[in-house]
Amino acid sequence: QTLLPWMVRAGKKAILRILVDKGANPSIKDEGRGYTPLIVALQHGNEAIVSLLIDKGANIDLKDDYGMSPIATAAREGKEAIARVLTDNNASVNDKSRPHRQMPLLWAIASGSEAIASLLLNAGADVNIDSRECRGMSALTCAVDAGHEAVVRLLLDHGADVNATDVWARTPLFLAAGGGDEAMTLLLLERGASVSARDWDGVSPLDMADRGGRDGLI
Repeated sequence: QTLLPWMVRAGKKAILRILVDKGANPSIKDEGRGYTPLIVALQHGNEAIVSLLIDKGANIDLKDDYGMSPIATAAREGKEAIARVLTDNNASVNDKSRPHRQMPLLWAIASGSEAIASLLLNAGADVNIDSRECRGMSALTCAVDAGHEAVVRLLLDHGADVNATDVWARTPLFLAAGGGDEAMTLLLLERGASVSARDWDGVSPLDMADRGGRDGLI
């Protein structure tokens, strides 16, 4: 059984096939971090071995000892081709993972991958999820905070709530205006962002822009 992860790392597809056909467990975890052969294969970017393991019955949603599923790991590492294989094989796209209980969509946003975010959304990822241990920021707020305009546009096109609030009652517009991002601010306004929203301290997006000296946005 311990030979299997080594063959995955070495990219020995033919030997892997023989081992699994002779009874090796394609979902066995290693003793270090609890990585499955599937996770090891995707970390090495080996799409062919990922496909082989899935075909041989590997558990597509089995997490490592850190709570990261294969699809969350692929999203975090920007492995688009492998993310596509996983979603094509019905990987769970709304299964929360540690750390910060981030779902695959939030990992895709963090890595700035519009392509993977699109794959996940088309596979049924919840566009209005939030990272409750990260100030309750919605997926849209996370994308605005990271400055990923293309991802923001993608989320809005899939129905993201433009006025979703975090734990301080701040909407995505607060971050865009406070950060002086004119293009992002205009995009959010065009999609219905409220300029009259107030956070728990009574501060509005206009106040945020004013405090930051963003005169061009006022």
